[in-house]
Amino acid sequence: MPKIDSYFRSDIGKQRDNNEDYSKSYEPPTSRELNQSGRLYVVADGMAGHQQGEKASSFAVESLLKIYYEAPEIPPEKRLNDIIKQINLKLIEYSEKNLPRGEKTGTTLVVAVIRQGKLLVANVGDSRAYLIRNGKVKQITRDHSFVAEMVRAGTLSEAEARESKYRSRLSRSVGAAPELEVDIH
Repeated sequence: MPKIDSYFRSDIGKQRDNNEDYSKSYEPPTSRELNQSGRLYVVADGMAGHQQGEKASSFAVESLLKIYYEAPEIPPEKRLNDIIKQINLKLIEYSEKNLPRGEKTGTTLVVAVIRQGKLLVANVGDSRAYLIRNGKVKQITRDHSFVAEMVRAGTLSEAEARESKYRSRLSRSVGAAPELEVDIH
């Protein structure tokens, strides 16, 4: 199977003084590992307004890359789900031990695995994955924000959502709450 070249680009945006994005990929060196676990691509965005968001995003990405390849016998969907939930609990534990009472650190996370000709995507938060095919772009993840949920429920239009001052308030993120639902696509 040919090697895939991947590139990451990040923009600090208009709201922050520091960049809390972190991304990385891994291409297994052996065909056995490639067949068992696939190629892994991860993007995380530390949450603005939270302390140490850049540490949360780098911790999430590095942890996922390390742990994912340790158990090739576990199906990739279950592996991603379990690992993201482990990372979530570790970030909560870190916040409780190291940050002032009530403060949290957290991150969004989107993961893509290409294995045996198939794409598997996991996400939490509003970092997105898109599929580009035949010149068409399709968003394959759903944003976990309060505004996006209101649009899906039909109580807010797309136009109203774009203008809402709450458009970046997350309903789900890694590090926010002990119970975490991970979307797997």
